Amino acid sequence: FHRVPHVKKEYIDELPVRCATPSDLVADVGASAEHVAFMAVDTEGFDAQLLAMFFELPGFEPSVVQFEWAGHHGNETAKVGALADIVRALHARGYELRKEHENMVARRVA
Repeated sequence: FHRVPHVKKEYIDELPVRCATPSDLVADVGASAEHVAFMAVDTEGFDAQLLAMFFELPGFEPSVVQFEWAGHHGNETAKVGALADIVRALHARGYELRKEHENMVARRVA
């Protein structure tokens, strides 16, 4: 259980969770990747991986992207590498990035 090592079973509810691809999520709201203007991600350590999947969608180029950069990678090489990769990818796509507390905010300038 994430960040709670000794949780009693009576405090845990098992719930079914629907898994969806980025294209499914965009389609669920009746939009296309081109319609996404702002993207905020807070997935407790998986922000970079999720953003990378969204950026695989043709036409996905929101004006602003916000994601967590601190505290959830646990200095794991793969997670730190994924954060570095998404920062490089955003920069290459014409985004200006700045740190805002534990978040990164990327604004499309090109």
